[in-house]
Amino acid sequence: MKILVINWQCIKNPFGGGAEVHFHEVFKRIASAGHDVTLFCSMFDGALPKETIDGIKIIRKGTRNTFNFTVYKTFRNPNSYKEYDVIVDDINKIPFFTPRFIKKPIILLCHHFFGNAIFHEAGLVRGTYVYYAESMIGKVYRNTHVAVVSESTKQECIEKGLNPELMSIVPNAINQQEFPMKVGEKYDFPCIAYFGRMKKYKSVDHLVKAFAIVTEPFPTAQLHLLGKGDFLPYLESLSKELGIYDKCKFFGYVSDVDKIRLLGLSDIVVNTSIKEGWGITNIE
Repeated sequence: MKILVINWQCIKNPFGGGAEVHFHEVFKRIASAGHDVTLFCSMFDGALPKETIDGIKIIRKGTRNTFNFTVYKTFRNPNSYKEYDVIVDDINKIPFFTPRFIKKPIILLCHHFFGNAIFHEAGLVRGTYVYYAESMIGKVYRNTHVAVVSESTKQECIEKGLNPELMSIVPNAINQQEFPMKVGEKYDFPCIAYFGRMKKYKSVDHLVKAFAIVTEPFPTAQLHLLGKGDFLPYLESLSKELGIYDKCKFFGYVSDVDKIRLLGLSDIVVNTSIKEGWGITNIE
């Protein structure tokens, strides 16, 4: 089959997260099975307009902030997508509303919706724009087949007005050779870890504030923060303000090998996000 996937970002995008990892891991396997997979996504500084990664043909066009409009302008002409057998619309920010202008079989891939959490991240004006776009999902995608990653996401989709008879739960997964599901060696001090993007709506500041309380009965405890994002400078400043900077370690980006090792050494891993589907980071 010839498959076109539309997503905001690719695996190389510095703003990418779990949704990009999910897409890449799933569709590189689909490509290796003999299918023709093309990803249409936004550009970023230093990126090539076209390249192939792990058998996935990547076409980059438009900017991150206006990519939904780029999708419409690119594919409103039927000739632009006539070669593809199926379109995968990956909801990972503002919906593309592809059923309104693409007349081919469409599968909606849905991780979760922002809901009210978007206002914590984007503020009132931009948050209202995203919130309104999500409110239109049920109307636009009502007759579209939907792949969701969890039961909780399925219930969200039903609440948005999507047809439950057209939904399939395709659970997130991890490589069990890399994550052997056993307790290994731990640090010789109590360690709490967070792994994920450092974004405001992820509420990592709640963890930093809570950890300041934990250090009173457990003075040797450490907080390890794995990941990057534009909220990181604030978190560093907050830890200094609370007098716990020396007990917090900000790793920034970590490789897959280091991620597995560091999570395994920790006693507790905390997910603080206001709003998520059952994400890969939870399983890891």
